[in-house]
Amino acid sequence: MNDDFPIELSLLCQLAEDDTPIDALTPAQQALLSSPQTLLYALQFGLILSKALEQKWGERYLQYVELMVSETRIYLRGHQDPDLLEALASACHIDVDEPELNIDFAYQLFSILRAYRFTLPPQALRELEQRQNKTLAESEDQPQDLDSHLAGINQFLNEMIRQEQITSGHHFVSVAANELAMFPEQGIEAIFGQLLTYPWAIEALLICTLHHEPAVSNAAISVLNHVPPKKWKQLTNSQYLMLIRRFGGDTVQKHLSAWQKQAMKHVKASVPGRVESLHACFIDGNQAMMFSGTLKLGNQHHQFGGVFRLGLGLIDAYFHADLDPNQIDQLTQRLRSEMRAIPCDPLLLAHLLPWALHTQLHGPEPLGLDALPMLAHLPHHWLEPQAMTLDRIRDVCQLQPLSTDELERFRKGSKMLLNTPHTIDWVVDEIAPGLNKQKQVRDHHYLAQPQQYIDSLGMNALIAHFAGEKATLTHLQPQWYLGAAYVLQLGEIGRKSFPLFDHLAEHSLEWQRQATFADKLQGDISAPKGYVIKVELLDSKPKIWRRFTVSGAVHMASFHSLLQRVMGWEHAHLFAFQTSQGMLDEDVALDEIPLMALLNEPGDSIGYLYDFGDHWQHAITLEKIQSKDCRTPKVTAGRGACPPEDCGGIWGYQNLLALRRRKRLNEDEEEQLEWYGMDGDFDPAAFDKTQVEL
Repeated sequence: MNDDFPIELSLLCQLAEDDTPIDALTPAQQALLSSPQTLLYALQFGLILSKALEQKWGERYLQYVELMVSETRIYLRGHQDPDLLEALASACHIDVDEPELNIDFAYQLFSILRAYRFTLPPQALRELEQRQNKTLAESEDQPQDLDSHLAGINQFLNEMIRQEQITSGHHFVSVAANELAMFPEQGIEAIFGQLLTYPWAIEALLICTLHHEPAVSNAAISVLNHVPPKKWKQLTNSQYLMLIRRFGGDTVQKHLSAWQKQAMKHVKASVPGRVESLHACFIDGNQAMMFSGTLKLGNQHHQFGGVFRLGLGLIDAYFHADLDPNQIDQLTQRLRSEMRAIPCDPLLLAHLLPWALHTQLHGPEPLGLDALPMLAHLPHHWLEPQAMTLDRIRDVCQLQPLSTDELERFRKGSKMLLNTPHTIDWVVDEIAPGLNKQKQVRDHHYLAQPQQYIDSLGMNALIAHFAGEKATLTHLQPQWYLGAAYVLQLGEIGRKSFPLFDHLAEHSLEWQRQATFADKLQGDISAPKGYVIKVELLDSKPKIWRRFTVSGAVHMASFHSLLQRVMGWEHAHLFAFQTSQGMLDEDVALDEIPLMALLNEPGDSIGYLYDFGDHWQHAITLEKIQSKDCRTPKVTAGRGACPPEDCGGIWGYQNLLALRRRKRLNEDEEEQLEWYGMDGDFDPAAFDKTQVEL
């Protein structure tokens, strides 16, 4: 890649060049793609991506961009960041006269952004349309009249429906929703007009009335208002109208009564499907749970699922129609093995969905189009938005009100909840300035804003009640979650301990210490300094040691190879570094760990074990940090010859040295010294630093 590229963009392009699939990304690569800064570079570079590179790895690049856009949307749900939104708008700037502009790739990038509800600058959309028109005008083969243009739209529409094998309105929307957002309203209305030739058109148009782009929803409303009355007979699920009534904006509500009248005349009452199975698991720590179920309607089996995020509602959903039972079994097994989902009574949704939909109505996240098909096929009484309270959850779980003694027991026993999956992300990653004690962190970050934890514990209680598996240390009985939630709701902890939060506060402080060290480390890596290192072979007599200089930024895989050469070993056996972070061996990504991560102050030391059989134990000490970096390692001093490999370790070597000191040796003893190269003029004290090849 170009040396002038920012490091984030260089790494991104290298991933695309290597054709690395999303599911094969390492944690470091995932972190790279989770950074909003990487997305900004990716958008700017994508707008001018050459046709050669687009053909080579453009498809993979778009997959990365979609992942980055999704991660950025998740980040913005929890953070107010106007600077980032402004930077995204700036990254989407298009110069219509830019000769390197890749108009087709820009169109795909913008489609992804709009699919995730990012508002693009109107100027960027106008410039994109202007460049598209300019490109069309420059092409002699493109028809210029409106009729030909509409005929082209119709041909494109029919070809897409044929290729995607679209047989339902919700399937059409899942395929075309992103594309529709890129058309002007007049063009969208023309597409919807052509769509009326298909029997599922009414369903598609009703779903599109809730599209987040006003141009799409307005076009759908306009076409529905002019649909012939008998066309409404083709609507097979009237529950879409109920969902529009609950979640549609003021614009669509004005027209809803007229559509409902037509539906009452021509559409039969919808029969909901029967949910036959359900699995649930936690994702994103305490904030969200994922569910997946199987629904039977007539002779067909459908799979559905979604994510309920506290404070937002349904943020993701899907509905796969008419699947083979074997396909459903495979998907379910994958969910259980990869996501550790547990089977639950389907009635769990009768309580979670009303909670999620109530959150949706009163929260910042509008209901997505992908949720409508799922909701339209579930029992309608599951879809009545309702606020959730601890008392209501307690009634659902068929538990009695808790006494003062019981609440005290749950307070003291709250540490048990640390074993459950929902606490995985309760560690605070940004502690407020000035807080450096456990109680300060607990009171400020946990007890001062307990509602999110109360809601999460309530959700856990519901899942525990409807779980199809017995309670374990990682999945407790519902009263444990409810008991801790009631303790928090009462707000009378004061100076008492609350072991769950006490432990999390301490863990948060430790996390901050590690993060501070990591930040310092990143700064040090950008301006590394030279290290003076001494390595000594323990228990050697006389002492065998080496002193050498090396960059503090050298990674531990290279440092291992350097130690082998400096000491005189032959790379013949396994090894491990013994550090305060644990044992680091070849099973660890040593090429991602710099030496300065383990040694950062003079006097710091680590162990180095070579050959697990002979057990050569070394002590490595940082003696001095130089003012400048050491680009080329150099041995400066040392003493003692390196022992021979496979001689039995330090005690075997001592025995061989004792043999050399004897005046008389038998034939076997002479052969033994000769075998290990310790006969003749071998000098155990000798060491020549000039002979070390680095």
